[in-house]
Amino acid sequence: MPSVGAILPQSTPQDTQHPFRRFLKFGAGGRSGHLLRILGVGFGIAVGIGNTIGSGILRTPGEVAGYLRSRWLIFVVWLLGGIYALLCSSSVTELGCMLPRAGGWYVYSRRAFGEKAGFVVGCCDFTVQSVANATLAVAFAEFVGELLPLLAGHVRLLGTLALASLAILNWIRLKTGSRAQEITSSAKALGLVAVVIAAFTVSVKPGAVALLPNNSFFVHPHSIFLGLMLALQGVVVTYDGWYAPIYFVEEDKDPAKNLPRSMIGTALACIAIFLLVNAALYHVLHLDHLAGSQIPVMDAAMLLFGSYGKRIILLIAVVGVISSANAGLMFTPRVLFSMSRDGLLPRNVTSVNRGGTRRRLCFSVPL
Repeated sequence: MPSVGAILPQSTPQDTQHPFRRFLKFGAGGRSGHLLRILGVGFGIAVGIGNTIGSGILRTPGEVAGYLRSRWLIFVVWLLGGIYALLCSSSVTELGCMLPRAGGWYVYSRRAFGEKAGFVVGCCDFTVQSVANATLAVAFAEFVGELLPLLAGHVRLLGTLALASLAILNWIRLKTGSRAQEITSSAKALGLVAVVIAAFTVSVKPGAVALLPNNSFFVHPHSIFLGLMLALQGVVVTYDGWYAPIYFVEEDKDPAKNLPRSMIGTALACIAIFLLVNAALYHVLHLDHLAGSQIPVMDAAMLLFGSYGKRIILLIAVVGVISSANAGLMFTPRVLFSMSRDGLLPRNVTSVNRGGTRRRLCFSVPL
């Protein structure tokens, strides 16, 4: 494999005189910040899990069961989705090791298709992730309102406070934000594993089945082919997010070793958690109640814990949303950082403080 220096594009006079960059008038002057190489495999897996495991696993199993109506096909589809994520992780890991620069998809698009395509991909990536974080903030506020009725009706305030708090946390130091990511991702994964264990060890409350809503309205007959296509679409979207570690490759202590472990570890961990959750849901709800359920994890928890089941799942959802939002707030500014360093955005936003934080970009996503 050629050396990193031979592959990684460096700033050259020819590069700084690119016509597209001259058109944007951002190519000259300025001093790029220096990123800290302090992250490792633990953070890589944490940010991958945090960005992947979200509300999808709480809702999608009911949709998939409604499309397929077969126990074996349900598990086959979830396994196929995991294999797809694993294969994608393998190919993207090679790109990350060849081009160990912050910025994710923007870096690869710019190298492959040039400045203009890279600029478009970087802007689209930043916009999509910013909108996703806004959606997560709204979800956080709604979940908190369900847990604490006194706070219901303050969706904008709660969502804004959540994003601002996470932004401040990441602005302090890179280590602070990464530690928060590791804690919240671990709590989310352990919460789901605890629900799985409870599903196989706790007996269903007598008469609790009568409390479940009638989901037959949401189940529609499909052919096997159409059902498989619809189910795979939902599963692939649920697995989406496995690529988060590539945005931090420039801040990894040893990206050549740690990035493959982070990417493959993320994919395998998500496969295991998703299969276990589906097995637990099938064990508790059976196919009749699982198919078409809007939030099957909450239905299963209510069967196991009664009225407390809803609160338990809401608490897991709140932690999960915080984990996903923090992951987005961490890797999205790195897209703008890389674009700015390449001269496609103002150079002054590349300044990095002693803690490894991009001072001017930290609040770009919440705003």
